[in-house]
Amino acid sequence: ALDTLLNNNDVIISATCSPAISDATAQDVLKNLSPTLPAKRKAVIKAVCSLVGKVNYFWGGKSSAIGWDSNWGKMTLVTSEGSRSTGSMRPFGLDCSGFVTWTFINAGYSASTIGHGTKTQVAKGTRIPLNSAQPGDLAFYSDVSHVGIVCGKDASGNVLVINCASGANNVVISTGGFGFAISPNFY
Repeated sequence: ALDTLLNNNDVIISATCSPAISDATAQDVLKNLSPTLPAKRKAVIKAVCSLVGKVNYFWGGKSSAIGWDSNWGKMTLVTSEGSRSTGSMRPFGLDCSGFVTWTFINAGYSASTIGHGTKTQVAKGTRIPLNSAQPGDLAFYSDVSHVGIVCGKDASGNVLVINCASGANNVVISTGGFGFAISPNFY
């Protein structure tokens, strides 16, 4: 067990994260939603905020569970190709696009509405400038390698994006790295 932890030090790092701080930030996002935000978008933001600080990043991680997936956190072999974590044991969680799909499922949409994978999710909407994005829109890295969900703006006007980030090994709220947004066609 010690060898597994030492070979997967992000497991140790994730155990030291404070979900209370992340959860407080998510609660602030919910409190600061505009009363004129359409109900469909509010449902997405409520779902996306529910996992901040609570689910590990897992390459290839997908879930269609309604609410909490009982497999999250269980040590699981990473089998999806294309990551340095492939072949290692990690606490099961979600990858970035799996997080987006789970969120929309838990906001009352079918998985096919938003799709699986960043390239499919880009194709499910209209590209807009990031600074024009509204809560519930998707934010992407310019190379479409990462996706998250816009949840608002901070006091400085920076777009806040909730995403399942490999670097943080968790669901976090961040402002950097995103290049453009997609407004899903079904809003």
